[in-house]
Amino acid sequence: MDARRIRLHMTGGTVDPGGDRGVKGSGNIPADQYVNLLAAINGGFKGPHGGFGMYADGKEYRPLRNGLASIAVMKDGAIKMGEWGKDLSWDENTVAVRQNAVLLVQGGEVSPRTAEGNDTWGYVEVDSSEFITWRSAIGLTKDGNLLFAAGNSLSAETLAKALWAAGAHTAMQLDINSPYVLISAFFAQPGGTPKAERFMDNMPDSPARFLKAQERDFFWVTLDETHYR
Repeated sequence: MDARRIRLHMTGGTVDPGGDRGVKGSGNIPADQYVNLLAAINGGFKGPHGGFGMYADGKEYRPLRNGLASIAVMKDGAIKMGEWGKDLSWDENTVAVRQNAVLLVQGGEVSPRTAEGNDTWGYVEVDSSEFITWRSAIGLTKDGNLLFAAGNSLSAETLAKALWAAGAHTAMQLDINSPYVLISAFFAQPGGTPKAERFMDNMPDSPARFLKAQERDFFWVTLDETHYR
């Protein structure tokens, strides 16, 4: 997606990632944004699964931690991605940040950490790097355009390689497993509620899921050509 013509939003869920800390989000896309709504994708792991940070809507759902893959949105709509504490840090222009695991693609190269075992790439009962399942990710090209990615039968490494092949300069994994992984595209309708379509026909959940209150955090994109040149 052309980052000059969109705005990326992050919304905390009514349960995750901060519910166990008493910090709950609306879980909603405001109805007045439906006319400009383009797409949505699931967020990251549950709050207790790794304790990855999130800040959005003026709330700290979980504290931001150094060393983690992070995506940030600034007041002017700019999107940044990198390792928190190294490539990115908090400043007064930051409006939203989501962290999840470590980077899949870093500096235009597939991260060697995609082969890392333990629970880096998912809280499962086997080596998380080799666990084959539905996976999702978000990335940026070298010129700053936004990438969403998702698919079935993926390991962390194959997901990273797919993003790299698509032009990702930096990328991070989001949630894994069915039915959590979902990308929806939206098309404005005269009645107000947009038509929703799945990014892939075999994605198991309804593409209209994001039009209802969500227990878990997610990202959504609107058309915004305020700064388009």
